[in-house]
Amino acid sequence: MIRTKTAAIPVPAFTLLGSLVVSLCVVATAAWAAAEPANEAPQGAGAAAPAASSPSAPAAAPSAPSAAGVVPSPPAGALAPDSSPDKIVTAYLEAMQGQRFAESYGYVSKTLKAGKSQEEWAKEQQYIVQMGEVKIFGFKVFPAAIQTDGTARVPNILKSQDKYLNQLGLDEYELYELVKEDGQWKIDQQTLVEGADRGEYFPEDAVQP
Repeated sequence: MIRTKTAAIPVPAFTLLGSLVVSLCVVATAAWAAAEPANEAPQGAGAAAPAASSPSAPAAAPSAPSAAGVVPSPPAGALAPDSSPDKIVTAYLEAMQGQRFAESYGYVSKTLKAGKSQEEWAKEQQYIVQMGEVKIFGFKVFPAAIQTDGTARVPNILKSQDKYLNQLGLDEYELYELVKEDGQWKIDQQTLVEGADRGEYFPEDAVQP
């Protein structure tokens, strides 16, 4: 059985996240919506640490912390435009694991952004992760499978824990679906794969009973 995650990319998706991804759950999303006015940050304040720089390019000087103590991050640009779907998912998960939410914004589709600015997205992801006490311990991204309709599917085994959906820290078998926007792969959907369906997307030796 495959079920769509309702909050980690927001999902949420966290994430892109079981953490990062991406976001966490309907309860957390509803709570964010209710608390958003109280959590309004001063205009221009970001919500995450600076995005990681590519090893081949010199690192940009970090911006000065805002009054809220948060350093704004530029849109993700560390990956080459022709990066494969699995590299995009890996970069997204690394950003979510490191709570670089502004960076993760650059890896998701317009559908998942839902009209939110980078700052709005980062604030929402940060709130959901903190409220859900999400911890991403690791992940294993498998090679992408390009579909006949031009989309891509990327399996991932996420090792994470949160206080709502995965209190025991069990492995989560995720399937990311990506689409191309302006020539770049973007995460468009995140689902959980359960039961016998895992064998369809994951190598046999990676599936635990």
